Amino acid sequence: SEPMTPEEARVRDKEIAALKEKGVDVMKKEWFEGLMKSGGSQRERMRESLWQMIDEWDAWQPLHKEVRVVAGLDAIEELKKNHPDVPALIVEGHSSGNRFSKEPPILQYLPNGKLKVIDDCGHMLNMERPEEFNAALEEFLKSVQ
Repeated sequence: SEPMTPEEARVRDKEIAALKEKGVDVMKKEWFEGLMKSGGSQRERMRESLWQMIDEWDAWQPLHKEVRVVAGLDAIEELKKNHPDVPALIVEGHSSGNRFSKEPPILQYLPNGKLKVIDDCGHMLNMERPEEFNAALEEFLKSVQ
């Protein structure tokens, strides 16, 4: 991966300082509330386990700039360059509170990519609608064997 430019480093330093000022606990609560709001009619089934996951998270990633270099836009740039032909499944939740793209841009770089939409569902598909999520995954895996 490419090293961070001085400008990217300055931006990340400001983001990290702002997060420290706001407080990690406040950020976690906002993140949790946003994920709950994005959900569909089954969102309450994930409330307890989602909060436990977020509450126990140490928030290392948003507090360090290194993570943005390794796992940030580098992956997309590699996809844009290489267009890997491996089978790929993009699973999106569709609900009134969840931003949803009928044509996710990442599929432009995955020639064997497929999109599966789970209706009445937010961002945390595997927690909110585990049966539908697992069925979509099993169907995809069977199709590539």
